[in-house]
Amino acid sequence: MVIQSPNRSISHSRSRVLSQSLCFFIAVLLLILFSSCTSLKKTAAPASSPVVMYNPGKTLFHPEFIVYHNSDTQSTLYFRIWLRELIFSQANPELTDRAELELITTLYSSYTDHEIAARDTQQFIIYRNKPGDAYTGSRIIPTEMGKTYLLEVILKDQIRKVQAHKFIWIDRFSEFPQQDFLILQQPDNTPGFETFYYPSESFRILHRNYRSGLLYISCFPLSRMLPAPPFSTDEQVTVPPLPDTTWSQSYSPGMFFSLPKKGRYIFHFKEQPVKGLSLLQLGEHFPQITTPEDMLPPLQYITTRKEYRSILKEPDLKLAVDRFWLQKGRTFQNSRDLIRIYYNRVLFANHYFTFDRAGWKSDRGMIYIIMGPPEEVIRDEISEQWVYKSLEANRKYIFKFTLRNNSLGSYDFILNRNEDYRVIWQMAIDSWRKGKIFSL
Repeated sequence: MVIQSPNRSISHSRSRVLSQSLCFFIAVLLLILFSSCTSLKKTAAPASSPVVMYNPGKTLFHPEFIVYHNSDTQSTLYFRIWLRELIFSQANPELTDRAELELITTLYSSYTDHEIAARDTQQFIIYRNKPGDAYTGSRIIPTEMGKTYLLEVILKDQIRKVQAHKFIWIDRFSEFPQQDFLILQQPDNTPGFETFYYPSESFRILHRNYRSGLLYISCFPLSRMLPAPPFSTDEQVTVPPLPDTTWSQSYSPGMFFSLPKKGRYIFHFKEQPVKGLSLLQLGEHFPQITTPEDMLPPLQYITTRKEYRSILKEPDLKLAVDRFWLQKGRTFQNSRDLIRIYYNRVLFANHYFTFDRAGWKSDRGMIYIIMGPPEEVIRDEISEQWVYKSLEANRKYIFKFTLRNNSLGSYDFILNRNEDYRVIWQMAIDSWRKGKIFSL
């Protein structure tokens, strides 16, 4: 199918935004470092092994992954890698420029108990003359209805000798899982890996069980709530949101959809409950932080209420935000470094953790912005543990998150709050407020 070319430019713009921001963030991180099969069986591999995740500065290889349940007995793992991140070589029998990837997938019925349901290794050859900015590959994964799995994915660049490590929770138990839907971005009909879309982008939606019928679309307001501090012991009360609007239309796999206004959209085939495919429209520039209006809200993590309200009242918001950082940094150069690191952490919190809200508003986003990328991530079926190590204090700080399902059917990791976090959290906030980038 062909639609007008502006959508292609928007898709390329999205790629350039993330690519340029990623390269810049990696350079800043390096500067800081230098200056400051199907049968059920058991494996001997250690459970909950630590891996490097959410740290773009640790590798030049940043593939993305999604899972789509295309039948009752199998799912498809899709991956996308940017061609500019690959190394091409002519050291092959064909004497042509090509890159070589190895995809290793391990499907765990129980990661904690080392129970493997399926394991596979596949090779991919990519030629330099391939059109487009990215390569999208896929692999069939055998899965069963009524179960949940943890999929461990390792994608290796065989020439550069680097790899990416990812864990994906696979839900074949819920009645309306998001993984029953597949987005096809236009105009090239490639799988969509993002949870957010721009107002001018078009896409198609596939569902394994529906070729026609009535599709409901519910639009919810964006969440304005920020996560409570890590040491808060108050019970987190959440009220199920109500949609601003709900409408229905006849569905076919060839239909084009878009998200015209800001909000959270749920696409669902049952009128009730409102559970299905969740997508966000967060404006033309998301996940970038490009305006004073973008820069102000994340400051709530390191400002007092009085400071924040004072900035809100200023007639020139840009001047007010600049003044805040200049007061904290004391010098122009230090203030500029503070701004670069803080808002690049916001950017990557948006990139990694945007699910039912902007990533910087999530529990993991909050920790990521203030503490920085974790040195290690320990995963099991339902939790992540972020490990930070202090060489000076000779100790570790571990933030534990638990996977939870919210009222609209989306999954995210919620921090297990504890009073023990108070000291390290206050140290981190004080560091930012004194004009020093916090890093253990």
